[in-house]
Amino acid sequence: MKSPSLCHSCDNPTPVFYYQAFGLTIESALPCPELLPAEGSPDVTIRYGAVPDDLESVQQQGDCYQVNSGAFLLKLNGIAKYIVTAGEQIIIERVPGAQDNEVRLFLLGSAFAALLQQRGLLPLHGCAVEVNGGAAVFLGPSGCGKSTLAGALHQRGYRVMADDVCNISFSPAGAPLVLSAYPQLKLWADALKILGKNPEDLPRVTAGFEKYCLPLREGFSNNSSPLKRVYELAVSNSQDLEHTTLQGMDKLVVLIRHTYRPEFLAGILGKKSHFEQCGQAARHCQVSRLVRPSRPFRLEELADLVEKDWA
Repeated sequence: MKSPSLCHSCDNPTPVFYYQAFGLTIESALPCPELLPAEGSPDVTIRYGAVPDDLESVQQQGDCYQVNSGAFLLKLNGIAKYIVTAGEQIIIERVPGAQDNEVRLFLLGSAFAALLQQRGLLPLHGCAVEVNGGAAVFLGPSGCGKSTLAGALHQRGYRVMADDVCNISFSPAGAPLVLSAYPQLKLWADALKILGKNPEDLPRVTAGFEKYCLPLREGFSNNSSPLKRVYELAVSNSQDLEHTTLQGMDKLVVLIRHTYRPEFLAGILGKKSHFEQCGQAARHCQVSRLVRPSRPFRLEELADLVEKDWA
């Protein structure tokens, strides 16, 4: 990693670190060991500072966030406040005693999703794997097995591109591209055991949760790849695996449904632009639904089915 430099714009100089993720170069006052190192002029800066309790002219809000036409505010009791502006800057006001991993969890999740939306990009709630010169993205609600399936495919030699926040950009011709995030999967303890990993050997995502960080020291793709396949994962009480190729509006609905934090859209990307982006992506890729039994997972058979579809 590029050696930390010092910020001399204040009386107490603080180190800054340079990283790359989501197709961006990032200058950060918060160390983010999950991210890959980078050099060069930053596209995004992350720094500490005072964050307001409320935004002006709020267009959308929930229990812990507010959105207006130019900013996104996230407030998390016991952890931090974040304000994201212009797709270029995130300011963090930490709660004393908050742990770095807790601050990073929401920085690299909700705060960065808002920043990507501000930049006109499309963040999806899913995992991406590089395959046959393109990318396959697995979408679905938490607990459906997205990261577990990506982990199984990683063990088969496929390179992972993203987990949780999967960032889609568009070429000048309108083709969707998946931009790599950072080399890590976040997995529940039972999923790690299915993959033959010992949760006790790995750090927790945050205290009190049986979810762990699995670093991908090898088998990570740091390239952008054309979006070729989208799979919506679902769980049923049936013992069968089902694979259905979707058509028309059903493809569009999947992408809209699994946009990361769609409630942030009102004041950032806008629902009309979001609809157009999802439609553009749907026109350029195959979209399928994969349904697996809740018990047993049948992970290897599911991975076989996906590989067969790619072939």
